[in-house]
Amino acid sequence: MREQADREKFQYLPTAENGFLLLGKSEEGGWTVLEESGPSPAPEPEPEEPAGIYPCPCCGFLTFPVPKEKALAYICPVCFWENDLFDPGEDDPSDENHGMTLRQGRENYRKWGAVREDLVRFAREPRPEEMRLDPSTPWDAAFPRNIQPNMDEIARWVGSPLFFRLQSWMENTYGVKPAIEFSGCSMDRGWNVKYKKGFRALCACYIRAGWFTALVTVGAKQMEELNALLPTFSPAFQTVFENTPLFNGGKCLVLDVKREEQLEDVRRLVMLKAGPPKGKQ
Repeated sequence: MREQADREKFQYLPTAENGFLLLGKSEEGGWTVLEESGPSPAPEPEPEEPAGIYPCPCCGFLTFPVPKEKALAYICPVCFWENDLFDPGEDDPSDENHGMTLRQGRENYRKWGAVREDLVRFAREPRPEEMRLDPSTPWDAAFPRNIQPNMDEIARWVGSPLFFRLQSWMENTYGVKPAIEFSGCSMDRGWNVKYKKGFRALCACYIRAGWFTALVTVGAKQMEELNALLPTFSPAFQTVFENTPLFNGGKCLVLDVKREEQLEDVRRLVMLKAGPPKGKQ
């Protein structure tokens, strides 16, 4: 019953055909099973996912084929937020989402990649055409010094769940929240996201269209340990490490984060700098 309910609820889930029919118990107490005669009919084609041109109120990606005011019972395929025509406020419970608020849905999407953990297997990553950005516009032109973006706007530009996963990991592991700062450096001008533990910088994230770059500075004190651990890091990281010159005995490591293994390299570098979290020493 649950599988049938899932299939009715989520219109894009695949369906399966059963080639056998259970009629009922025989006189011997077993079940009479009749195999279908002839080949099974060809399954009906699954409905195509409609192209989206309007933003989902939860994840912000362009997944809605009509404005949210008209998207009756539409479910975003990226975050799996079910549209609520009553348009409750950010902190008002949504009946369509079992009492979840829009703010909770956004936080859950950042943490898991869907508004509920059990829906992660159904959700997908946003497509390039669903990201609200103009590739011809530089980041520092879209958000100049006098217009500070918020984390949702930054995340939509990045368009990668890895950005949310780093944010959630930082908060859950070290209690560190992101700080949005403007850099006037000509090498990477514009707003960026920094994570700091006290006065110590753990990681800086530079915004790209579809991904992000992480900067982690490893001091001279951590270099010996990092050299010993180097074979356990990804091959891409090892190449970056070997090509990065020493600076005051340490290295400023610049890592493009486009895949899960690259995010894991960043996490391990941060733990090397900040030490193991409390309770895990």
